[in-house]
Amino acid sequence: MLVPAAATLGDLHAVIQVVFGWDGDHLHVFRVGKTVSRDHAQAYPVCAEFRGDSPVKYWSEDEPEESVPFSIKEVNRRLAALGREPA
Repeated sequence: MLVPAAATLGDLHAVIQVVFGWDGDHLHVFRVGKTVSRDHAQAYPVCAEFRGDSPVKYWSEDEPEESVPFSIKEVNRRLAALGREPA
């Protein structure tokens, strides 16, 4: 995921919720990766790449859930909407 350098942890939290299809009750940690040059033609945040399917939210051996296929097009549509939602 690529987010603007000025994104707050709250902004990053919202992006993670969209990308994984979560509703805010999972713990997570933030790590800074390699510095990436900004593409001024690209709207941010954006999911640049992915592997596999979305993780199962509440995995249980007793009641296994199937993973949900990951759609980068749908995730980026929802990420684009983050900037348009009222605060």
